[in-house]
Amino acid sequence: MPHRFLSGRFGRFGRPAVRPAARFGRSAARSAARFAVPAADRHRLAGESSATALLLRSALLLLLLPGCAPQPLGRGTPAGRSGEELLPVLATAAPVTLLAQGVGAGCARVEPLVSGAHDSHDLHATPADLVRLGRARVLVINGLGLEHELPTLLRSVANSTLRVVDSSRGVTPVLVQGRPDPHIWLDPRRALVQVETIRDGLVAADPGCRDRYTANARALRVSLLDLDRELAAQLAPFRGGVVVGPHAFMASFADRYGLRAEGLVATPEISPSPGDLRRALALLAPAGPRALVQEPGESAGSIEALGRDLGLEPVPFDSMEAGFAGAPPPGASPPVATADPLGPYATVQRGNARQLVAAFQTSLASGQAP
Repeated sequence: MPHRFLSGRFGRFGRPAVRPAARFGRSAARSAARFAVPAADRHRLAGESSATALLLRSALLLLLLPGCAPQPLGRGTPAGRSGEELLPVLATAAPVTLLAQGVGAGCARVEPLVSGAHDSHDLHATPADLVRLGRARVLVINGLGLEHELPTLLRSVANSTLRVVDSSRGVTPVLVQGRPDPHIWLDPRRALVQVETIRDGLVAADPGCRDRYTANARALRVSLLDLDRELAAQLAPFRGGVVVGPHAFMASFADRYGLRAEGLVATPEISPSPGDLRRALALLAPAGPRALVQEPGESAGSIEALGRDLGLEPVPFDSMEAGFAGAPPPGASPPVATADPLGPYATVQRGNARQLVAAFQTSLASGQAP
């Protein structure tokens, strides 16, 4: 029985037959894979490599251990559930995991699909991760091609009851070089659509907790709209400002707040060419609000070189893909009414806005273009 999807738009940028050129993916063949796997394919996959076979055998042995089988759920109550009654949910990217924890608080145990720090684009699962995937009732993904390795991962686990919730369903994405930008959570209003889609997916999987999921999503909506108004007020004086980063990841944020964001290259694996640098110089040459941004933890060589040529100091802008400091632990997020799970997300977004405002003000104070 195939995995059940709440959205059919999981293909790579919605174009599974086109080879992507951005960080959003590395292989169109993998992103075009079907999620319903015939028996013949399962036999083929079982013998693809000794390493894969060992991984799957380890996961199977763990599944046979006591306590590894799926457990029945109790009915949700206003006070929520606890322990084994929590709906087992996995999520992919760190921002999506945090949003799902907020929606599921009190009724669901939401954990990251892949344990430990990882790149959302590359899902390297351990045997223990495969065991959790085999037990999960719901998998929440970002969609828009972010998790390009997920089809292969799903085919390695026999979980016919798994419900996959594509949180990008209903979002109008920004196109970057003709492809949807998957970093939709950077726009609080697009993140709100993700919250509503996650709510609907959890209710479909666990109707007994409908009231709790609905209340949690409503509280998240209030927090996201408040944050959006705050960021909009801070960035309004700089509408039309130009932001250049090492690669394309700010499109959704820039679209929401009237900025123009460009990346030197499409993906961080590509080195900027002389033409890329000339294009960036031309974008940043006119006087006006200008900023160079750099993702924390990534090489800043080209951006720093541009900054020296332009007299601009690069500022950090966190995409949140690497996770959050102080995020609620997996499955332990309390009800939204008593602790706002947006805390880490809102903290990062406010920090991003402050950095941009400072950079824009500095560029305007310089009084002249380079």
